This record gives sequence, C-alpha cells and structure tokens, in this order.
Amino acid sequence: MESLAGFPHAGSTIIVLGSDHGYQLGEKNHWEKYAVWESLTRAPLDLLAADRADPGTVVETLVSLLDLYPTLLDLSGLPVKKDLEEESLVLRFG
Repeated sequence: MESLAGFPHAGSTIIVLGSDHGYQLGEKNHWEKYAVWESLTRAPLDLLAADRADPGTVVETLVSLLDLYPTLLDLSGLPVKKDLEEESLVLRFG
C-alpha cells in the first residue's frame, strides 16, 4: 500500500494477485490437470483491500477462485446476487 500512499483513491483500491498452478506437462508421467495432487489443488491468491485486515494477515483456508466475483462486488459496495453458489470471502473472513 506504500506505493498507493499519494494516490487519491488509495482508500478504495482493491488489489488482487492470483496465479494458476500451470499445466502438468509430463510430471509423474501425467499430461493433464485432472488429479488430486496437492500441487494441482493449490494456487496463490493475494487480496488487498484498504482497511479490511491488518497488513500481513495470512488466512490459510481453502477457497475457490470463483469466490472472487462476489468478493469484489461485496468490497465495492455493490449488491451480491443471492442465488450465487459462490460466496464473498468478506463474509467468511470479515
């Protein structure tokens, strides 16, 4: 957040940094993503929203990247559709 310090909208900026776990190109003689190895079920996700948590807070709970849509709506103050299967991470982690 230091780089946003002089930015007029720093207090309402949401930063999301995520990644995919990549393709399985021959690892363990496996050529697709359909396996239950831990490396295929984990992907990094960093979410920074001003005034929502203490800097450096780490939550090590499984979530789905599909939860990003309702989370971003919630953080933006927009209504979240009630019929979504996904849920806002704000509701889960405050």
